[in-house]
Amino acid sequence: MLAGIESVLKLLHRLAGREWASPDGSRPGLGFAEGNTLLHANTDALLGPAPRKRSVRIMVTVPLEAAEDYELVRQLVAKGMNCMRMNCAHDNIEAWNAMIAKLQRAKQELGKECRIEMDLAGPRPGDLGDASVGEPRKDRCAVTRRNHRRGDGRTGGMRDVEQRAASGARGAGVG
Repeated sequence: MLAGIESVLKLLHRLAGREWASPDGSRPGLGFAEGNTLLHANTDALLGPAPRKRSVRIMVTVPLEAAEDYELVRQLVAKGMNCMRMNCAHDNIEAWNAMIAKLQRAKQELGKECRIEMDLAGPRPGDLGDASVGEPRKDRCAVTRRNHRRGDGRTGGMRDVEQRAASGARGAGVG
């Protein structure tokens, strides 16, 4: 999108007989063709080549049951899973190894490819040790892992969380 806006600005400046330079002096954004090529190359590198009959890849975050249930993993591969994602914030190394072994078996049995992505866990409350500023106050700001439903039925996003945080800070006499 930025490339399109910059193209229009360049054209307008050229029509006005003026030189165009990006306001921040940075290099112009990627062109559409260059961006599309880069997107496809990075998608292939991360998720593997596109399947023959569809242009999208299917990534499935597997539950703990995938460590115990070979048939679950086999069915996912048979139905077109291109990438098995393990959330490393959950389970343990034994479970992850079992999931990988079941995937390897299913791939070999079915003659299909499927990549593995392991999503690393981020810091948890208390992991900061001495760097923490203090205990969070639940009455001041609510940051949740899932989107919450607003009164109008829509799902609140990051802006809604920021607004709630700002109003909580004002209520606490900050800002």
